[in-house]
Amino acid sequence: RHSGWVAGRISRQVHAVEGWLVRESDSLITCSASMADEITELFGPGLAETRVIRNGIDAALWPFAKRRPHPDPRRLLYLGRLEYEKGVHELIAALPRIRRRHPGTTLTIAGDGTQQDWLVQQARKHKVLKAVDFVGRVDHEQLVTLLHHTDAAVLPSHYEPFGIVALEAA
Repeated sequence: RHSGWVAGRISRQVHAVEGWLVRESDSLITCSASMADEITELFGPGLAETRVIRNGIDAALWPFAKRRPHPDPRRLLYLGRLEYEKGVHELIAALPRIRRRHPGTTLTIAGDGTQQDWLVQQARKHKVLKAVDFVGRVDHEQLVTLLHHTDAAVLPSHYEPFGIVALEAA
């Protein structure tokens, strides 16, 4: 979790439990080869056999949008949890520079989490609050609609072993 970055009491507890589980397991399943390497690096050699089973989605549930050229302003979309490691604050901080180059660009943030109030403050701090729309958690149908009406899904994660959101956006 978090590449072993364990600042904070809860993160240290989670890391300790993960270490115990990894050492006590008869076999391990990871979502990527890099995650398997990370587990070995974090918890040492001699662990149980590790198998990689990549994340996937049912492509039939994700119809392709009929893309039509449209004039500015551009629409960006972030979808996922609103947590520090997801890097949404970095996207908000970059938005003023993006808007200088592409005036009128908007950002829709779909999801919820512990950092939502802080992210609203960041949007206010960077003077882009009116260009950012926090829509909260969305269901599958709403998510498909958002994806079909955006120019780019932006996933600025600081740490992401294998993001399902990237598959959904693709």
